[in-house]
Amino acid sequence: MVTLICLDPLAYWVEGFAAGWTLPFVFSIVWLGVVVSILSFFLMLHLIRTRNAARVSSLQYFVPPVTMLIAWPVFGEALSLLGFMGVFITAGGFFLIHRGEQALAQQKG
Repeated sequence: MVTLICLDPLAYWVEGFAAGWTLPFVFSIVWLGVVVSILSFFLMLHLIRTRNAARVSSLQYFVPPVTMLIAWPVFGEALSLLGFMGVFITAGGFFLIHRGEQALAQQKG
């Protein structure tokens, strides 16, 4: 509600609440409303039900590296050495989680 109060006058002043209803705009709204909000929520619930919660929550750490790799061809952003270091650190952490799960499974059975 605070955001609405703060940004509403700015939106009226800058754009006059006008939206250009083009195909990319409608696609963006549908993508954000359906895929990003609803489908990703149900996918997360499904993963939590079927997999270890620690492993599922560790998938959240892959969001920035995957975003970096998608932004390269889509937006033409340059890939940096620092970005790749982040990818490898994230992948290494995920590998350690997976290895720890395997060690626990071997101890139990």
